Amino acid sequence: MKSCIQNFTPYSKVCGAYLRLMRFDKPIGIALLFCPVAWSLEILSSGHAPLSIFLIFFLGTVSMRAAGCVINDIFDQDIDHHVTRTCTRPLATNELSTRQALNVCLILLFFSVSLLLFLPWSCWLLAVVALASTIIYP
Repeated sequence: MKSCIQNFTPYSKVCGAYLRLMRFDKPIGIALLFCPVAWSLEILSSGHAPLSIFLIFFLGTVSMRAAGCVINDIFDQDIDHHVTRTCTRPLATNELSTRQALNVCLILLFFSVSLLLFLPWSCWLLAVVALASTIIYP
């Protein structure tokens, strides 16, 4: 059975490998991370959060989740090919190199940092904590 990424990108194996590396073929993780963020924004703004703030936090959720997935695959690439559930991941199958994965991770992190430019300075400290948890989370 083909994943939605394979159906979406039949013209490019490499593009599909990058999308699978960032787990865009499994979007439920984005929803699981963004729902509490959206609720918090609504609660803190008494139900009047601007759409722009939702968009910034949604894009941050997507990019940081993707970066976390890439970091996880980089750390676990020597183990993933031994595990049934993870043996088809792009780094485990050598569809992508570690260098390519690191480049994607750096792009995602740069994009995430650029989103901070639209938020108050107090968010920057929280972003450092979020980055640390993204890196150390198994």
